[in-house]
Order: sequence, then C-alpha cells, then structure tokens
Amino acid sequence: MRFYSMEILSSSIQPFHGATHTAAAREAGAKPTPSPPAEPSSESEENSLGVDRLTTQEKAQVRKLQTRDREVRAHEQAHMAAGSGVVRGGATYQYQKGPDGRLYAVGGEVKIDTGGVQGNPQATVQKAETIRRAALAPANPSGQDLQVAASATQMAATARGEIQAEIREEQTEAAEKSSEFRSSNDKLQQKLIGSGAIEKEEAAASVDTFV
Repeated sequence: MRFYSMEILSSSIQPFHGATHTAAAREAGAKPTPSPPAEPSSESEENSLGVDRLTTQEKAQVRKLQTRDREVRAHEQAHMAAGSGVVRGGATYQYQKGPDGRLYAVGGEVKIDTGGVQGNPQATVQKAETIRRAALAPANPSGQDLQVAASATQMAATARGEIQAEIREEQTEAAEKSSEFRSSNDKLQQKLIGSGAIEKEEAAASVDTFV
C-alpha cells in the first residue's frame, strides 16, 4: 500500500509577512529586528519613557504599533490554541522599535508539523484536520495560512482514498476466500457422492447450509 507523505515535513505559518508586514515597518521607519518578547507599554509607562514629549506623528506611530502588536500576538496564539499536537515550539516574533524606544511585535510565526502518519491513513486524516483548524484559526488567515490549510485538505483526501482502497482490498480478499471455500466444499461433496457416502439430495441440502 502506498502511503502519502507531504514533501515538506514542517511549515511555518507566517501571517504578518509580505505587504502588510512591509507597510508596518515603513510606518515605523525602521526594519523589524528579532528580539526577546516585549509587551506594549501602558500609558503611565509611556509617559515615564517620555512619550508625552513625542510629536503628534510619532504618537500616532506608537498607537499603530501597539495595535499591530496586539493583532500579531492574538493571531499566533490562535494558531497555537487550535494546533495542539502539531505545533512545534512556541510562537516567534519579529519586533519593531517605536519612537518611544519600546519594541513591538510586527510579525510572527508558528511552526507546525505537516507530515502524515506513516502507515496509518486514519491517523493521518485526524492530523490533517488538526493542521487545517490550526491554520485557519485566526480571524484573518494569511496567504501562508491558506496554503497550509489547502495542503492539509489534500493530505486528508489522499489518506481517505487509502482507507477506501484498504476496505476494497479487504472485501476482495473476503470474497476470494468465500469463493475458494465454496469451491473446496463442492469438490468435497463430489467426492462423497462418488464414494456413495451421501446422496445427491443430502449434498444439495449441505450446499444450502454453506450459502
């Protein structure tokens, strides 16, 4: 039996790369740089860092970064919550330093295992369904999320095809065994009739018993 296996064993869900990511970086005026997680500052913390001395435009940039940070974190948390069993590690984020000197998450990813379960199409179907749920869990799935979901759908369809093939194979084997049994029984009856051990009427009755 051929077992379906995706070529890419793991894939990264990257909901905030591409045009949206570039726009966020351009708005803040700098390139995102990986950094340890940092939550957005509260209003009192912002004031202590001198946000009250920022220009109106800089304050607007900070508000956009704060909103972006919340969206990114919620997006990745949705992936992880729905991907129990297939998520590998926690979420990783790309950060942007705002005019207030703080770091804000502007991009993120969650790695998931998208490989099938070798030799077990039923388990592969279940895993594919989990992968698809994880990919589509955020309110606004990215293009990469949709690609992962489509791959999971295909993997499940292939595995279901293998399950049906196994069922047909089992049915064929059962039918062949039944045919062999009846053929063997017919030969035995012919021998018994030929030897005079039973009469034809008795043989006919015994055939009914095995049908």
